[in-house]
Amino acid sequence: MRFKGFAVALVFFYVIFNLVFSAGRLQAQTNISNSPNLASTSPRISVDSRGNVHAIWVEMTSGTTGDLYYSRGSKNLLSWTSPINLSQSNKVYCESLMMADIDVDSSDRVYVVWTEGNMIKLRIYADNVWGGTIDVGSGSSLDAPKISVSPEGDIFIVWWPFSGQVYCRARINGVWENSQLISDSGKRSKFPDIAVGKNKVAACWVEKNGDLYQAVYVERNRSFNASWSSIIPIAPSNLSQQQAVVELDSADIAHVVWTPVISEDGTRRVDYSSGGLSGFSSPQPISETMVLHYPAIDEKNNNIYSCWQVGVYGNGSSVDYNIKAYGSWIGAASVKGSSGVTFCDLSVSKNEDIVYFIWDANGEIYVRALPGPGIYFYSLHFDGHDFNGDGLSDIGVFRPADGYWYFKDMGSVQWGQAGDIPVNGDYNGDGKTDIAVWRYSDGRWYVKDMANEPWGTVGDIPVPGKYNTDATTDMAVWRIMNGSWYIKNIGTIAWGTRGDIPVPADYNGDGKTDVAVWRPAEGIWYIQNIGTFQWGVIGDIPVPADYDGDGKADIAVWRPSEGIWYVRHVGSFAWGVEGDIPVPGKYNYNSGFNIAVWRPSSGIWYILNVGFYQWGAAGDIPIIR
Repeated sequence: MRFKGFAVALVFFYVIFNLVFSAGRLQAQTNISNSPNLASTSPRISVDSRGNVHAIWVEMTSGTTGDLYYSRGSKNLLSWTSPINLSQSNKVYCESLMMADIDVDSSDRVYVVWTEGNMIKLRIYADNVWGGTIDVGSGSSLDAPKISVSPEGDIFIVWWPFSGQVYCRARINGVWENSQLISDSGKRSKFPDIAVGKNKVAACWVEKNGDLYQAVYVERNRSFNASWSSIIPIAPSNLSQQQAVVELDSADIAHVVWTPVISEDGTRRVDYSSGGLSGFSSPQPISETMVLHYPAIDEKNNNIYSCWQVGVYGNGSSVDYNIKAYGSWIGAASVKGSSGVTFCDLSVSKNEDIVYFIWDANGEIYVRALPGPGIYFYSLHFDGHDFNGDGLSDIGVFRPADGYWYFKDMGSVQWGQAGDIPVNGDYNGDGKTDIAVWRYSDGRWYVKDMANEPWGTVGDIPVPGKYNTDATTDMAVWRIMNGSWYIKNIGTIAWGTRGDIPVPADYNGDGKTDVAVWRPAEGIWYIQNIGTFQWGVIGDIPVPADYDGDGKADIAVWRPSEGIWYVRHVGSFAWGVEGDIPVPGKYNYNSGFNIAVWRPSSGIWYILNVGFYQWGAAGDIPIIR
């Protein structure tokens, strides 16, 4: 199981604030096998709750023999442990060359399964030690084992022998079930996958019906020796279907991708469907129609991630991917530098700010990290959040669970609902911050005591600001797909690209909010009509604000791994720890903004040179716009 998540509102803000990456900029793809005399293939990847990246692959010593290797990477991929040989047999092989799989549980134990001769083997890494080899299954010509593990550590493994049946074996509460045949013994079945959800276990594979293979689905509950359901088709078609893979979300809804075969030259596309035993949604293409192979899938917080190989088998042109974020597919894109690929996989960080890719090419194994959708929703405009007009920032939280805004020394107000995004600002020009939310589901702005207005659509990022000189906050959104800013009653501005973080602020002191983005992969700030500035590294949180009181927003980042604020031309300040949320504001009448953090675990606001105040609880969103 790839960890299941929280409510939508927390995904939008609270989860994203808890960035946990070490200092250091992500570079281009990294060769982690470094074995020029061997052919490295069959890569798989998984990320644990601490951000450690776990990778496996097989080093082929001949066309039909090899060993399984493992390495652990740091959160920023800049350091990797020396590869270790997990199998130590020189017998790892299967016909498809999809020889191994990996998963982690919520205690960060690592589970690795592989084919070795006529056996399915398993090893578990726990308490900093690799356990001994466990024999899971036996038979002739076993192929393509897959593993999924519950948060508690229950294990579910599927595989198929080349004779065409699908088998599963599970370990529940430390006790192994017997192997079960879960496919139709009268129909050739191949390439299974498995996923563990909250209460269910789901499996899928492709089953031959007449001359065509079709993707099929089964499920069971997680109790010991539970029976599997009847087999149902996912999306019956007159096209043959290949390589179905599955994940379950927090509601135990199955998400499946597969490749319908468009023509015999290898032209395919990647299709997606969701559902369960009561039926699946109509297939939705998530790739272009082209020569492609072998999709992979991951899930975090009900968002779906998929990647696949593009091009001819053995020497593809790229790893392509698509992400279904908050209900909408973002659009397919390519991982740079991934030519030569045959097999690929992906895994997503706990907070969804990084997507890790792994692939084989030219006999080596490569990894690369790209920003995930979590990073897109970290868009802050620190304007002081002064709700009573006294010139000071007010301490307050928005509680998605009940839709209330709770202000220290000012009372509470109900406005909004779970899933809304706080977008407070001075929308009427009276000098006071207005309570406001943007509703992701309908693209409307709900400003208290004003009429609600539509502006934006699903997938946009709200970026309100004072983009002209009329003293009122303008409704605005930044569109991930095209990098455009849509500012109500002002216009459209193309600025930024997918993976950037919008960081609007008044950087030149002219009283207007400047359009700006920070590019985590480069650490560069792109500020329209002002310039570009190198400041920060991936894993930092951008916190632009006027810290020195000169009337201009300062370029600044907070580095969670160190707890240090780096403010350009001002200095560095140690304040806060990993897991805190930065909440700078004007908390006293000194000229500049105060450095401050809010600690969700205790609900305490720590304000540098001012004091600390308990306000809010875990699950709240601090009001900091």
